[in-house]
Amino acid sequence: MTRPSFAVAPAPGQESVWDFPRPPRLEPVAKRVHIVLAGEIIADTMLAAIRDHIAFYPAPMDGCFVGDERVTPQPGGFYGGWVTADLAGPFKGEPGTMGW
Repeated sequence: MTRPSFAVAPAPGQESVWDFPRPPRLEPVAKRVHIVLAGEIIADTMLAAIRDHIAFYPAPMDGCFVGDERVTPQPGGFYGGWVTADLAGPFKGEPGTMGW
């Protein structure tokens, strides 16, 4: 897929969300992923695979982490994306993204 003209060019160490495969696919990640809710870890890839869990929207959680990084919820309140520093957008849900 070709990136649209408004896509942010990835900085060194980043990848563009516009380069992701469509339809999406699951890929193994070496980083620990864990989710905290009400002060308790409710999912943790170091304890068990989370592949059979439902999707976790990061906004209502105490924290969702990839490695040591706390993810930022995808903007807009509707989408459940996990935004980390190694991703370049723009991301659906930001101002001006309604038309695409």
